[in-house]
Amino acid sequence: MKKLFFIALSVLAVQLTSPAHAQFAKPEDAVKYRKSVFTVLATHFGGIGAVVTGKAPYDKATAIKNAEIVAALASLNSKAFPTGSKDNSKAKDAVWSKTENFQSCFTNFQKEADDLLAAAKKGEEAALKAPFLAVAKTVKECHETFKD
Repeated sequence: MKKLFFIALSVLAVQLTSPAHAQFAKPEDAVKYRKSVFTVLATHFGGIGAVVTGKAPYDKATAIKNAEIVAALASLNSKAFPTGSKDNSKAKDAVWSKTENFQSCFTNFQKEADDLLAAAKKGEEAALKAPFLAVAKTVKECHETFKD
């Protein structure tokens, strides 16, 4: 529980300082940051996926923790694509040429991640499948458009 509190506190601090958060000292710092966030997201989303696909047993507390982390981190990378941060990343040029569409990916991702968290809190394994698939679909669509 302490871990979750510190994660939530960190997310809040980042969101409160979003103008500072959006400005990285070097473009490669933005790349490292977003790759790190995506790695953590993938780990916790993958934990839910393992349950949904029957590869891991369902545990309500673990499902909730994973969904809380996914929902908390869902918006962090929306500002981590400053101009000049394409090098050493898999981002397509469309990230910077279609910024409204790109930002809508994060909006959709946040909504779907929040829905996944709500489903996890219900405490029913079967309730996870539809919102998990919705998050996966949103991520896939964004990756097809904005990731090499």
